Amino acid sequence: PKVTTEMAKGWGIKEEVSTFTTHFPYNPPRTNNMKIAAAALNGTIVRPDAGFSLNGILGQRTPAKGYLQAPVLYAGRLEVAYGGGVSQVSTTVFNAVFFAGVRIEQYTPHSFYISRYPEGREATVSWPDVDQKWTNDSGFGILISSYLKGNDLTVTFFGTKTWGIETVKGPRRNVVQPKAVVDDRPGCVPQSPNPGFDVTVTRIFKKDGVQVKTSKFNTHYIPEDGVKCTIPAAG
Repeated sequence: PKVTTEMAKGWGIKEEVSTFTTHFPYNPPRTNNMKIAAAALNGTIVRPDAGFSLNGILGQRTPAKGYLQAPVLYAGRLEVAYGGGVSQVSTTVFNAVFFAGVRIEQYTPHSFYISRYPEGREATVSWPDVDQKWTNDSGFGILISSYLKGNDLTVTFFGTKTWGIETVKGPRRNVVQPKAVVDDRPGCVPQSPNPGFDVTVTRIFKKDGVQVKTSKFNTHYIPEDGVKCTIPAAG
């Protein structure tokens, strides 16, 4: 076998390293897509010093894989596309990565802020270019658990805990108010208005309670314009 028992034991997968849960609204197609993505991710092992690509694990979100059309965010507007909702899986993974203290290589926040996620600590994903990538520099293997229960999505990393991670969020800056938009196009998806802003999140790495280093994540959110659709949605 490519992986022997001794190799697996040497990876040090023995305890919970980090876990994060996000809550999702009622939307059956969206929930269907999250279930498919979470199942594909569940049980993934990232070896020491190995890279992780969420698009590499999930592949293209297609009807053949069971994905349905659900709301996605594109160019500051909601629309429907196959795989809508998978960005919530991405955000939940991102927070497990954040609190595991491993090295984040690539992530892209949503263009406007979505209130069910932590400000400045979220990551969208889209096939093939908008990916979430990180490197497991913990020195040990990481086993990923991901599942839905009720209206919650949980991602947990198991391995050997090497860091105590804390986070500090700064105040909103450069706040910009949204506009009101009336849209008469078929397929319009309504939006509730929310301001745009800049925010900085600091990740604090501690060993035995002593701060060792920090890293900062600066996020710019555009306003979410209020959109009123004049044509009722089909169905």
